[in-house]
Amino acid sequence: MQQASSTAITQRTVVKVNDVKISPNPVIAGEPASFIIYASAARELSSGKVVIRVIYFGDQVHTESHDICDEISCPIATGDFQLSHNKPLPMSTPPGTYTLRITIKDADHHQLTCISFNFKVGFGLMLGSVLFAD
Repeated sequence: MQQASSTAITQRTVVKVNDVKISPNPVIAGEPASFIIYASAARELSSGKVVIRVIYFGDQVHTESHDICDEISCPIATGDFQLSHNKPLPMSTPPGTYTLRITIKDADHHQLTCISFNFKVGFGLMLGSVLFAD
């Protein structure tokens, strides 16, 4: 049996994702959802694409692509930045756990980063001014 090497692996990505904030959590079907990505860029980014894929029970159920400069002011300077995406989920969105996969590519289609994280969708029911989430 071969033993693992003790050599450290250095990650060389142009965009490093530091954190993701989802609001509300869980996301409520029929209500706006906000996803904020806290990241840092190793170099200035003047253009590119953000590709968002939504996966439910292993099947890709939604895909959208945006010019990164429509999502954040370009050029993106070297260092920390935030990328926000706000979208209401259709009322017909089934409850459960989803995977969101976000890829950022430069103008030459080179992948700058790819992240994947889970989020939950619950039912929303308005009674007076109280929102119940399941």
